[in-house]
Amino acid sequence: MRNSPKRKWLSADERMLRQRDRIGGEALWLVLGLCAVSVAVRIYWMGAGPAQVLTELLVLAAAGIWTGVRSVMSGLYSDEEELKDRSSRFSGPVRNLFWGLGAGIALSLYFGIRSALLYGQGGNESSYFLLVFSAAFLIYVPVLIVLLVGGNRLALLAAGRNRDGQKDPR
Repeated sequence: MRNSPKRKWLSADERMLRQRDRIGGEALWLVLGLCAVSVAVRIYWMGAGPAQVLTELLVLAAAGIWTGVRSVMSGLYSDEEELKDRSSRFSGPVRNLFWGLGAGIALSLYFGIRSALLYGQGGNESSYFLLVFSAAFLIYVPVLIVLLVGGNRLALLAAGRNRDGQKDPR
């Protein structure tokens, strides 16, 4: 086959897939090691109850954080975001803005409805809903937008720095 632009993109995608697979393999070994520690801790030191669930959640969070950090540090994250930006109508920050806005509205609705049902009595349910919804909206929407857009921007800066400068130290 001759070198066509389509073939060039396929090789870039294959490189990213190999890198993603390698990071996934590392995350798998990390999860297995943490699960072994989790089982030992549950058997010898913890009794039955919520503490068991907490350990598994810690294991899952550590695997996700490890995969995320490795993909950012290897420059893979910025490559994937670049491909998403090319194929999507909206850029990455705009997509994160929509996700932050949607998640903030969903959380605000949940807290507003819950507050109205639990604490509203005698016809004042709507005032409880509006008060809690507006307070949660003013708190959660800006925080989630800053976390998502700012976190994505920091990850792209770190990934771009690692991609352009030094390669993966492994």
